[in-house]
Amino acid sequence: MTHQTQLEIHADECDVCHLSVEVLSAAVTQEIDEQVITCCSETCLKQYLADPAFFTEFDEDEGLE
Repeated sequence: MTHQTQLEIHADECDVCHLSVEVLSAAVTQEIDEQVITCCSETCLKQYLADPAFFTEFDEDEGLE
């Protein structure tokens, strides 16, 4: 999958800070364990890579009880 294709499919919001990713060329993506991570900046990607479990601990439908 090309970088542009990844952005078109996954670039709606940053997976770290949840800000809207409006400028596709500024988005940063990385494929990890067959999942594409979309970040608004290199800073957010570094935060994700430092502790991926923190950002993937809960499924979208699962929350704190």
